[in-house]
Amino acid sequence: MFRGPHTIETKRRLSELAKNREVEPPHPKGKNHPMWGKKHSPETLRKISQANKGKKTWHGLSPERQNEVRGKISKANSGNRNGMWKGGFFINEDGYKLILKSEHPDANLNGYMFEHRLVMEQKIGRRLNKWENVHHLNGIKTDNHPENLELWLRPQPRGIRIVDLIKYYAKNPLYTSQL
Repeated sequence: MFRGPHTIETKRRLSELAKNREVEPPHPKGKNHPMWGKKHSPETLRKISQANKGKKTWHGLSPERQNEVRGKISKANSGNRNGMWKGGFFINEDGYKLILKSEHPDANLNGYMFEHRLVMEQKIGRRLNKWENVHHLNGIKTDNHPENLELWLRPQPRGIRIVDLIKYYAKNPLYTSQL
């Protein structure tokens, strides 16, 4: 049975009914919730635990199986299989480029290490010691070409030497607009 559009009279009556209807307030959230800042009593926690014993959750899987499946999903979406993959490198807040080298002994907990340290290690043919620093001759922290890196045995001062800057821009006249 086809019902056509409401007549003007029907629309008016529906509008009056809607105005008079009492609307339930939405479920309280956050600080308005009655349990905000309170904890369940040990007895209530025991009852909740007892009620949930043996129940399967998350698509009917037991908690142990859920963890196993989550691990597999995480591994399946890691690295270059992830939509957010940027190629295994990022620039940190200090402006240095870090690359993914999880097998390297100097990699951080996430498997990344400073690219300029790795390039210097390849240049000199050995691992760098913790007290050795790598200096960027042209002052550009992401320019990790071997000819732009210099090994220092003590912490380096901020900035770059004027001599190094002049040499760099003499070789690369295209970048003089950065001065």
